Amino acid sequence: MKVLKVSMVLIGILGLFLAGCAKEECGEQAEAQQGGAESASQASPGDPTVVVIVDGTEITNGKIEEESAKLMQQMGSQMSPQQMESMKGVVKQQATDNVINRLLLEQAIEDEGIEATQDEIDERMAQVTAQFGSEEELQNRLAMMGMTKETLLSEMGTAVKVEKLMDKHAGASGITDAQVREYYDSNPAQFRQPEQVRASHILFGLDDGATPEMRAEKKADAERVLAELKQGANFEELATQHSTCPSAPRGGDLGLFEKGRMVKPFEDTAFALGIGETSGLVETRFGFHIIKLVDRVEGRTIPFDEAKENIKGFLEGRGKQEGLKVYTDELRANADIEYKNAPELNTPE
Repeated sequence: MKVLKVSMVLIGILGLFLAGCAKEECGEQAEAQQGGAESASQASPGDPTVVVIVDGTEITNGKIEEESAKLMQQMGSQMSPQQMESMKGVVKQQATDNVINRLLLEQAIEDEGIEATQDEIDERMAQVTAQFGSEEELQNRLAMMGMTKETLLSEMGTAVKVEKLMDKHAGASGITDAQVREYYDSNPAQFRQPEQVRASHILFGLDDGATPEMRAEKKADAERVLAELKQGANFEELATQHSTCPSAPRGGDLGLFEKGRMVKPFEDTAFALGIGETSGLVETRFGFHIIKLVDRVEGRTIPFDEAKENIKGFLEGRGKQEGLKVYTDELRANADIEYKNAPELNTPE
């Protein structure tokens, strides 16, 4: 289900990973993310050139590029490297706005003496962890995004403070049962869960320029490992030892995915396996895979009673997110924002 219980204000401030994986992490997603990160970082990371001054506080090009890289990485699961390249200007403008808005919010938080307790941060962290089903799955997603839990905790503290700031200035928006029901009835696709499988794999990766000899060597390596598995060797141990996929430290675990998320030969094989069954060699453009099916979740429509609390939280969060935009627009209107050395960023308010 796409509706999230965690406040949209919280998610908006974190801006990290909740969009999910659109492609196999060892293939198209990683490739796209790498392309986006490289494009965003072509202007030197840490570039000290001042491009914006907000109420006397300088913002450097390095800071903007750092934010651009984060946005590009998030887009990596949804766009090709070519599409992201064409979006560089738009992304940089969004990154600039994000940095300015965050600075203004942090200044407002400091001016009003708003604090976040450890208990509050821990509670929000528990909410985010629950969205992924387990601490392990959260750690897996953070690793895919090149982040640590410590970074997330730091962001979480800021998010809690922003929520408190918004509660003070925008107030809580009451959501009625009728609004919740209307949302459920109007968005049936959001409450249909397709069949999903959880699979692990061992990838013997090949570069695009691999020669026939290199391909034959990788295939021979994969066949040797497959033979060990047939003799009773532990799949997770062999994945950790031999796989070239980023999932190797997790024993090859790719988590749950639905059809359309993996390259077709991989997907066809994974969905055809029985739980606990291991495939033969599966060849894709990324190399040779050995796949093990860990679990299967049948498709279903989530009933209203099960969905309603999540819907209510989502609608409340959306109202807060709208309030946040209004509030930050007010902060920007009252701030002295000067653009320097980057005329393309000087967008009229």
